[in-house]
Amino acid sequence: MTMTVVHEIRQAVQDSHDENAQHARIRESRARSRRPAEGALAVFLRSFSMMSLAGVTMHNSLTLLGYQSEDEPVRLASMEMAQEIAKGHRLSKAMSLHPHVFSKFQLSLIQVAERTGNLDEILLKMAEYEEKSAGLNRKVKGALTYPACIFVVCLLMLIFAPPFVFSGIFPMLKSMGAGLPWITRVVIGLSELVRNPLFVLTLAALAYAGGHWLIERFTHPQKRLGTYRRLLKVPVLGVLLRSVAVSRFCRSLGVQLSAGGEIVEALALAGQGSQNPVLQEAIPKALASLRAGRELSRCLKETEFFPDMVIHLLRVGEESGEIPEMLRISANWFDDEVDQRIETLASCIEPLVMLIMGACVGVVVIALLLPMMNLVSSL
Repeated sequence: MTMTVVHEIRQAVQDSHDENAQHARIRESRARSRRPAEGALAVFLRSFSMMSLAGVTMHNSLTLLGYQSEDEPVRLASMEMAQEIAKGHRLSKAMSLHPHVFSKFQLSLIQVAERTGNLDEILLKMAEYEEKSAGLNRKVKGALTYPACIFVVCLLMLIFAPPFVFSGIFPMLKSMGAGLPWITRVVIGLSELVRNPLFVLTLAALAYAGGHWLIERFTHPQKRLGTYRRLLKVPVLGVLLRSVAVSRFCRSLGVQLSAGGEIVEALALAGQGSQNPVLQEAIPKALASLRAGRELSRCLKETEFFPDMVIHLLRVGEESGEIPEMLRISANWFDDEVDQRIETLASCIEPLVMLIMGACVGVVVIALLLPMMNLVSSL
């Protein structure tokens, strides 16, 4: 009897261990398919470069970063890269096993570092690039998210507030019958509609369909290209998106060229790093011109995407031999341009949102006061 109990306890412990191990494998599998959180890769590269400058071995640096990282994809990549380094593989080979964490742009820079021997400097450049890129992404998301949230709140307030806030007043107004103004009848009708479960289900279905449509527009390559082409023609927003793409392109190309990268490969990777499908579509044309022996400034001008200032600075860089520096100046200038465009966009949208909110509140107040005023005047 005692042996049976002991056996059952051991079996239960073993089952628990197996279950925990299975859950851990599932978490690791999910982490390997996820991109790192915004800013996590910049922290990793900055820490890696500092340890490398301090003389810490690559294996020890990656192992320590694996224990310290709070981002699961970066943590797993660091630990597995440390194992690959211990086997004698190159850093670029170890990084290439984690395409969801490290981009082709980063792999190219590490390969250049392995050829030239200046890994510390290139890791530092990569960290600065990721920090700038993450900061730019936060600015753009903040500029677009804030007005969108305010608009959604206004819409929800107009639809759901009247039925629940004024639920005691509407029955009294409805009992007045045909004497109600049209605006009051509309608000009461909307109140009754919102309380209908069929309306809620229809609204949820429309929200799902709209979300699916938006995701498809920004994930399907051809539809994403068409969407960006239309967005680039929108006043203020189009200039903002173009400035963001040019900033990313110039910074990416400048980092690669300053690290000693080959210009044809660097140009192709910079186009991918711009994250703008319109610019990405134009890069093959620029690459063909570059292979034909034309200057970089002329190749980029033929894409008809870049402002004249970038082309002019590139010509200056070609004459002085300082193309990476001119690209860095261009990227910094367009970073400032993005800040200004974001402020302009916010200053245009906020009054419009406030106007919509005021109109919503005004409609509800008028719908409530008009019948009461008519009732009082009839006494």
